[in-house]
Amino acid sequence: MFLSHNEFSGDFSVSVASLWKLYRLDLSYNNLSSIIHLSLNHLTHLLTLRLEGNKFSGSISSLSLPSLQDFNVSDNALVCEIPNSLSRFLASAFEKNSVLCGVLLEKCKLVSSDSTRPRATASPLS
Repeated sequence: MFLSHNEFSGDFSVSVASLWKLYRLDLSYNNLSSIIHLSLNHLTHLLTLRLEGNKFSGSISSLSLPSLQDFNVSDNALVCEIPNSLSRFLASAFEKNSVLCGVLLEKCKLVSSDSTRPRATASPLS
């Protein structure tokens, strides 16, 4: 499903996960927001997931799509450590996010204003 550059806005729909036979999902360069729902993990056949150039926020740390071959979440507002399951992709697939860090980008350190909710932040490599 190729729906890039359409000026779509609003929240990312969880109902996309019901398209369990979907192989390609390209929603890049729209104006979509909210979080990237973990329900995407149900799309076990997904080969392409392109969400760059939107306003997605939150974490992708639990996103696990082993069949993915093409992945990009750059230029959003994601805040988390890049999970090992996605570390096989180029650093450019994660660039231009608020505080996305990990093996491919800047290393992470935990910062917390609330001890019950640690959050990953990027720190320059020494």
